[in-house]
Amino acid sequence: MNGEGQFSTCAIRVLERNGQTSATLAWSDPTSCCYGEQLWGRRIAKKAGVCALSGQAIKTGDAVYRPRRLKPAPRNGEAMILATVMQAIPLEEAA
Repeated sequence: MNGEGQFSTCAIRVLERNGQTSATLAWSDPTSCCYGEQLWGRRIAKKAGVCALSGQAIKTGDAVYRPRRLKPAPRNGEAMILATVMQAIPLEEAA
């Protein structure tokens, strides 16, 4: 799956959802990075953006998933996925 705009060249697969607080994704962007298993956590969006999976607008305050904060920061660290989009993925597709 992939969204519109800046993430249109990304290949994003939800490998596993861990309840409603985290998920493991495979993220591949031919222009910047590739993560085979990347842990994402649920947070509140601190700024507006675009959902990497659906292309829908994200507003400040929306529930989103973002890559786990690490050092060094992941190259896709600014990416977000709307929580409603993540939760709509059937578990059997996410496994």
